[in-house]
Amino acid sequence: MRLSLLVLSSLLVGTALAGEPYPADLLTVGPLRFSRIQFPMPYGGSRTACGDVAVFTTAINPPNTTLATFVFAEYDANGVEVLPLRPVDEGYPDSYERTCVCADGFRWFVWTDDFGSVIRARVFAPGGQPMGPSFVVKDETDGLGDTFSVSTGNGRVIIAFDRTSSLPIAPPTDVVMRVFTSSGELLSSLLPIASWQSPQWHELGEARVQPDGSVLHLYTRNPGSHPSVSSTSMDFSQFSEWPLGSPGLYASRFLSSPTVGVRVLLQDPEVDDYFLLPVDASGQPSGSLQPFPYAVNSIAEQANGAFIVTHRNFNHPIASWFDSTGQLLAANVPYTRPEALPRRVGTRLTVSENGVVWAGWTDTSAIGEPGQRYMTILRPIVPGDMTGDGRLDNFDIDPFVLALVDRDAYAALYPQFAGIIDALGDMDGDGVLTNFDIDPFVDALVNGP
Repeated sequence: MRLSLLVLSSLLVGTALAGEPYPADLLTVGPLRFSRIQFPMPYGGSRTACGDVAVFTTAINPPNTTLATFVFAEYDANGVEVLPLRPVDEGYPDSYERTCVCADGFRWFVWTDDFGSVIRARVFAPGGQPMGPSFVVKDETDGLGDTFSVSTGNGRVIIAFDRTSSLPIAPPTDVVMRVFTSSGELLSSLLPIASWQSPQWHELGEARVQPDGSVLHLYTRNPGSHPSVSSTSMDFSQFSEWPLGSPGLYASRFLSSPTVGVRVLLQDPEVDDYFLLPVDASGQPSGSLQPFPYAVNSIAEQANGAFIVTHRNFNHPIASWFDSTGQLLAANVPYTRPEALPRRVGTRLTVSENGVVWAGWTDTSAIGEPGQRYMTILRPIVPGDMTGDGRLDNFDIDPFVLALVDRDAYAALYPQFAGIIDALGDMDGDGVLTNFDIDPFVDALVNGP
């Protein structure tokens, strides 16, 4: 071990100071360990994972008006605001329905004009620079209606919307979509999602872009709640559709896994039950309907097929983690700190490709008060990452040695990690940072984890 420490010291390249402003604690989720950061937020809103950051979106209401300005900011995995709050579009500041998605690093903001039928979008590059002015996705000539959904995949962005009109419209359906490249180029004309004839109507679900560029889209046909899927060929010249599951269910979203393939999440709204149905590449059912015994508030999915489900729970937000096969890793995990705030309401969370989770929630302990809003960030712990930048490299050598020989000095330099020193420095799996961690630290540094 003494030789290993000498080798370690010979590799010293200087200490990288951490920029994390809030203290972290340790959250263990099944086989996973997270550095948990929690801090207050000035506004309530939603988060969208985009690369190494989360895009935070919200609406600000000017005094004495019902109009809402669509704004956004960006936060990194340390909770640092890397892009301050700013309007999505100064020219069209008033919005009603709003959403944000990430497509190949591009930030897509989609919204409707103040309770109107016009849907607009604006695309931003990484770093917050707009790719151009906002543009109209739908106007009154496409029919009335302000409900829409946005899906991404394989370099494409699908914006679907509903419409009603007393005039003849083409294509003759009440749910349609337009397809764009991730950078904002229009790829298609107005495309049908579902065939229609009175008195039918449809409710939008999620789209999935296949590897060849063809599009599958979920929807629910009413009356009777018939879950269905439609398929558009890669050049959009062909359109077909068929039912899924049983009447009385709603088509919610796709779950995609390289391990088990594509599944559709279906919901029975009468009793709040959920089911998973395997489908093939064309969207046709390829297996039997399987119960999914978890109440779903939202799902955050990674590209490898692993996913997190948040549950409806008023007093403390909870979530369950699943691997890429759908196997439960940990159930009903409270991802906030409950000891000081007994009543909490959670919102949807988002997860990045490397497993960083951003979640928003509100303290509702004061009855009748709007409540303090918070953000919780769960960052996967990389053993040996003593600077907290999410990776093990030469910049971790100095702080590793410092934590090993003088914990108080390390805690003074990295106060945000004072409570999780053992979790960060433990390399041999015994849960404690000791001299026995030196050899595996050097090995991981030289040969990779």
